[in-house]
Amino acid sequence: MERWQRIALVVAGAAVLAGFFLPWRIFYWHDSGISGYQLAIHSAYAWYVRVAIGAAPLVGLALLGAGFSGDKRARAAAILGSLGIVGALTAKAVSMLIDSTGLGLWLVAGGAFVALAAGLAARKK
Repeated sequence: MERWQRIALVVAGAAVLAGFFLPWRIFYWHDSGISGYQLAIHSAYAWYVRVAIGAAPLVGLALLGAGFSGDKRARAAAILGSLGIVGALTAKAVSMLIDSTGLGLWLVAGGAFVALAAGLAARKK
């Protein structure tokens, strides 16, 4: 593993580890938000959701370990953990988007994509 890759893993690991203890959700009527730690320990989420949230610092430690050691096994663990985080965040973002939008927005977006595809297809000819 090259030096810049190891540095990137250390920086990513430190970011994930620190981010776990910083606010994840900010409430504008409050002065503070809720951290990943607070969500994992004190939230009303199901136990498996709290365990998944609580895994974030372990992923951060795996990234730090992979960066400092350069070991292939540590690197594989870091990649798998990071994919889990990215997958969970993507699923949550898509779920929030679907829950917060109405039919009209989807029709507008669908029409725009169809028009874009038709315009691009016509351009190729």
